[in-house]
Amino acid sequence: MYTDKVRADVIDRLVSETYREALSEHDLTPLGYPKLDFEELDESKDFNFTAEFEVRPEVKVEKYEGLAVNKEKIQIDETKVDEILGNIQNSQAELVPVLEDRPAVMGDSADIDFDGFVDGEPLQGGAAKNHVLELGSGQFIEGFEEKIVGMKVGVEAEINLKFPDEYHNSEIAGKPVTFKVKLNGLKKRSLPEINDELANKVGEFETLDELKKAIKEDLTANEERRVNEDVRNQLLRELVKENPVEAPESVSYTHLRAH
Repeated sequence: MYTDKVRADVIDRLVSETYREALSEHDLTPLGYPKLDFEELDESKDFNFTAEFEVRPEVKVEKYEGLAVNKEKIQIDETKVDEILGNIQNSQAELVPVLEDRPAVMGDSADIDFDGFVDGEPLQGGAAKNHVLELGSGQFIEGFEEKIVGMKVGVEAEINLKFPDEYHNSEIAGKPVTFKVKLNGLKKRSLPEINDELANKVGEFETLDELKKAIKEDLTANEERRVNEDVRNQLLRELVKENPVEAPESVSYTHLRAH
C-alpha cells in the first residue's frame, strides 16, 4: 500500500544528502535548482543519479583603472528650502472661526446639519448634526460641497442631486436624492507666520535661520546619497562593459552585476 510513498521518500533523502555532499566535495555553488535524472530505485542495485545545473561564472576584473563616469554637481536651490518651509507652515495650520460676514468658500470647514431623502423616504445613514465638512475634500457625492459654497451661516437650503450610476450601494445608484441642509458655522485654515516662533515649534531651533540651515543640510545629504549611488551604478556598468562575462541563461545581467 505504501510502496510508492516509501520509494519517493527514500529517493528524496538519498538525493538531498548526497547532492549536498557532492557540492561540498567539488566546491560548487549552483545557480538555481538542479535538473535531476535517475533510474527507478531497485533494492538489488546501487542507486545513481545525475544533477545538472549552472554555476556562477568566474569573474576576472582586469580593467578597472581609468574608467570615466560623470558626477553630478550638487546644488541646493533655495526654492526647495522655501517649499519645505511652506509644507511645515501648512502642517501647523489651525482652524479658526470665520468672523467676517461672508458666504462659504472652497477650503472652508463647514459645520452642517443635513437630512437625505430618496423617493421621499429618509436615506439610511444620510443624516447628521454638526457634521464638519471641508469644502473641496470630495467627502460627499459630486455636487454636494459645491452647493454649500455660497451659503451663509444660519441659512437652510434644499440640495437636489443624483447618486452616481456606479455608486457602491446598488439600491440607490443612479437615483435622485434630496438633502435638506443647514449651515451652522464656518471655520477657515489659519497659517502661522514663517518666523522664529514656528521654527521653535517644530523642533529644537531657536531661530528660523537655524531651521533653514537644518533643512539645507538634510537636502544636501539626500542629494549626496543620490549622486553617489548614480556614480556607483555608472562604475558598475563600465566595469561590466570593460570586463565582459558570459552569463548563464538562468542569471540576469542585473543579478550578475549585483554580485
